[in-house]
Amino acid sequence: MKTQPKFSLRQKLFFPLVICLAALALTLAICLAFTLANRPTIDHPFHRNPASVEHIEISSYTPQLQSITVEDPQEVAKIVQLLDDFQPTRTEWVPPTGGTRCMIHLYSFDGSHENIHFYTNYLRSTEDGMVYWAKDDYFLPLFQLMDIDPEE
Repeated sequence: MKTQPKFSLRQKLFFPLVICLAALALTLAICLAFTLANRPTIDHPFHRNPASVEHIEISSYTPQLQSITVEDPQEVAKIVQLLDDFQPTRTEWVPPTGGTRCMIHLYSFDGSHENIHFYTNYLRSTEDGMVYWAKDDYFLPLFQLMDIDPEE
């Protein structure tokens, strides 16, 4: 008659523990993959070919109305590139409040016109009221272009 090998308590617990840890690791990996695959993305609020923009008007109501028109193709391209490179950090819908302090008016060669509300740290869509938040002072170059201090 064969005798069963004797295992210590430590040996008896080792294999089930390894199996449980492997199952836990697999479960966590699946959860992480699912979370990363399904996390919400923030749609980029602005896509425009700089060559399609004829000129840009930037208006600021800080503290009184100031407005500049940018017609130089290189300067227009810089502004469009600033808008196009913008990566929102978060979005939220905010009910219209009746106005904003600053606005960009983009006029295209095809006659179309687009308005974008902005401040140093956000863009706001005039179509749906969605606010796209930026890193602090991302749009400060627009204020510098107008030679105004946004804090006034």
